Amino acid sequence: MNSSVAVLGIDVAKLKFDVCLINRSGKLKHKIFSNSESGFEQLVRWLESQKAREPHTENLSQHLHRSRK
Repeated sequence: MNSSVAVLGIDVAKLKFDVCLINRSGKLKHKIFSNSESGFEQLVRWLESQKAREPHTENLSQHLHRSRK
């Protein structure tokens, strides 16, 4: 399955969060991060390494970042 966008699912728990990425070629990738500032930063770096960030997601990303302050 080829798609024009990547799809990311996130399951958040108290100490960790699991992410599942389906990239544009349909390949599924799973990763677990700590539910902490460090884990959030690791997620961003991982997504960038997967080339999963889309220009149209930046507005949501920026909004979520601003709302934490």
